[in-house]
Amino acid sequence: MTEQPNSPVIRSGATKTFDEAMVRRATADCDFNAIRLALYQLTGDQRLLKMTVGKLPLKGGAQFRYIVESDADRELLYQLLVGYLRDPQPAPSAPSRETAYDLMRNFCADDVLPESLLAFGYEQLAFEEFPRDAKWSAGSLARPDDHFTVAIIGAGLNGIAMAMQLKRLGIRHTVYERHSGVGGTWLVNHYPEVRVDLSAFIYQYSFEKNYPWSEYFPTRDETLRYLEHIVTKYGIRDDIRLECEVTDARWDEATARWHFTVRDADGTLTSQSANILISASGLFSTPNVPDVLGVEEFQGAMFHTTQWDHSLDLSGKRVALVGTGSTGTQLMAWVAERAEHLTIFQRNPQWISQTPNYKAKISAEERYLLDTVPYYWNWRCFAAHMTFQQQEALHEADPEWQSTGGGISRRNDALRETLVKYIDGKIGPNPELRAKVLPDYPPMVRRMVTDNGWYDALLRPNVELVNAAVERFTPDGIVSSDGESREFDVVILAAGFQVSKYFWPVQYTGREGATLEELWDEDGARAYLALAIPGFPNFFSMYGPNGQPRSGSLYAWAEAWARYIGLAIVDLVESGQASIEVRREVFDRYNQELDEVMSSLIFTMPGRSYYVNEHGRVGVEVALPADQYHARIVRPNPDDFELRGALAEVDQGLASRL
Repeated sequence: MTEQPNSPVIRSGATKTFDEAMVRRATADCDFNAIRLALYQLTGDQRLLKMTVGKLPLKGGAQFRYIVESDADRELLYQLLVGYLRDPQPAPSAPSRETAYDLMRNFCADDVLPESLLAFGYEQLAFEEFPRDAKWSAGSLARPDDHFTVAIIGAGLNGIAMAMQLKRLGIRHTVYERHSGVGGTWLVNHYPEVRVDLSAFIYQYSFEKNYPWSEYFPTRDETLRYLEHIVTKYGIRDDIRLECEVTDARWDEATARWHFTVRDADGTLTSQSANILISASGLFSTPNVPDVLGVEEFQGAMFHTTQWDHSLDLSGKRVALVGTGSTGTQLMAWVAERAEHLTIFQRNPQWISQTPNYKAKISAEERYLLDTVPYYWNWRCFAAHMTFQQQEALHEADPEWQSTGGGISRRNDALRETLVKYIDGKIGPNPELRAKVLPDYPPMVRRMVTDNGWYDALLRPNVELVNAAVERFTPDGIVSSDGESREFDVVILAAGFQVSKYFWPVQYTGREGATLEELWDEDGARAYLALAIPGFPNFFSMYGPNGQPRSGSLYAWAEAWARYIGLAIVDLVESGQASIEVRREVFDRYNQELDEVMSSLIFTMPGRSYYVNEHGRVGVEVALPADQYHARIVRPNPDDFELRGALAEVDQGLASRL
């Protein structure tokens, strides 16, 4: 098979002492299908490609995992693995893209995989050093000089990915972060029990190979350490200015630059400018504090979960928890264990799912395989990706299934049945509580929530679940919409974020005085591919309007967005022109397509969540299947953009002003 000669291979465990007992324990609970493809790459043994691959149903058949079915095949895999580890040979280079596509099909039981899904999956395999790399054209001599600069707003995982891309391109850039450290939402959210609810095998950058995560679902603190590790290892830290908040930005046509104001930690304002401005402020950057009557009157302690008071002792306290989304359910059991009494105010019940290995350590046996078997990490990541992307089918209604009396689709109904059984198994014969916790809308209309002891805590004698909204605050408590008045010492606001406030708190003024408020006045925030906005030249967004794909890790999308923006900058510089702007007709056509596709999905059904904005439009999710969206952002289509001016002339004009 054709190989790539310079592809990086994980060889970190090559010097470890062979331990057959460890191997036997490790293979008792490993991903044999991932081992199978890794061993094929290492040995070329054709028997490995002929093994039967089946599908293990998950969540009642809503999703599945590709597995090696035969005991005989698994035993052969064990023997081949032992043989390799007894006498490990230098690992061959990673396969060519064409060969990798064949191996992906083989991994997936020879299912018919569209080209777009293979292309996305190939990047998730992360065989290449930097799988989503923006590069200068072959033979191009164009490079921006030091006058050409890029400003990035936000040092979360999106801003870090963008800085990484620009550093590789050799483009001068500065990251402005209003908080005291990197990490974005993982810095801001520091409430008890906060952790990732996606597997570490997909929730990570593809260019950092086999990071030694300690848990399958990392805690907030471990995630922050990971991001700190990235900015240090890859030399990004020096380009980040912490405690520097961009307050406003204005496009200047004459200089083809963005001019913006920065407020530093002591309140000093300075004027800056850049050729390109990129918002990486993220979706979850603006806390949602409920606008409820009397909020200023409450005399006890009250705080949003992003402002958690770690000095506050909840013992002996009557506590109210307002909100039962991902945050509220994640910390509820922790609060219940400490408070004298906890009252939870819930407007809508959530579908809450059991997640295998949640809070579990990555075992020494799993780590042994990851560190000693080249390519196992790659295929382990790919396996997690392929299972996760199956959730997209749960968003789609099946009219044929519904015509026979089904709810949404076979898979969605199977998920619902599994979740209901889980709830009943947790709370037992408790009709009153069941009526409170069982949603009346289909799963996946809202983001699925992971169970972190929620149902167990509801059975505690000191916990009350109230199916009512907070109507008003009093000096000593809360009056709910059911007319009941309750007294509290502490109120915890787990009300999420104002996700429709894109790019907040910066005020942007585009070409000819255009504002985002005017552009979005009719039905909320919109963008082209979540990345570009007409009337705002040289401006790009990451995780922008309709920027949350239906599957895939945010790290993967951050890298993909950074590549797209990086290539747009490459196109601009190599053209010798000064500005790049998405065409209005392209923007309009794309958003019309989004709305048409969205009409066939379930997100606007009763029970809808923050996905739907105040205008009744889904403004968060990308309607397209993830692989199709990915295909559109591999690189910019030159026909989608208008390039104006001459960079050299603009630079000369700018120099004459200085």
